[in-house]
Amino acid sequence: MSGTNLFAGVYNGGVFLSTNNGTSWAAASTGLTNLTVFALAVSGTNLFAGTNGSGVFLSTNSGTSWIAANTGMTNASVYVLTVTGTNLFAGTANGIFLSTNNGTSWSAANAGLTGIIIYTLGFSATGLFAGTLGRAVWHRPMSEMITDVENEQQRPS
Repeated sequence: MSGTNLFAGVYNGGVFLSTNNGTSWAAASTGLTNLTVFALAVSGTNLFAGTNGSGVFLSTNSGTSWIAANTGMTNASVYVLTVTGTNLFAGTANGIFLSTNNGTSWSAANAGLTGIIIYTLGFSATGLFAGTLGRAVWHRPMSEMITDVENEQQRPS
């Protein structure tokens, strides 16, 4: 959900939008180069779609149009997207990727990860958890993936 808009990602169908609580749906896939959408996430006014083999796409206009948002990420299958604060995580067929700038760029967040195919992501007070293909659960503290620039600058040399 984003405001009063309800979105659905469809296997081999793209993204659909309902503005009336699901009574009717309209295609909202212009610009998607892959119409198998496994994951959707909202961050502020941005909508992200994780696709099968083409990475992440971004819409800034409620799904009217989409652009690729894959800089630093291989064009992988994205199975799960999740947001915490201003941080966007993608669980892919190539591991976990993190964007701290609304999908403009991505970096791998895979330290200690033993299985690279990620199907689920979740957060707790202790950090990020990932469920992998090999029935394993991986955990990493957020402080190891995200640094606070302001605090870094205030530390004595």
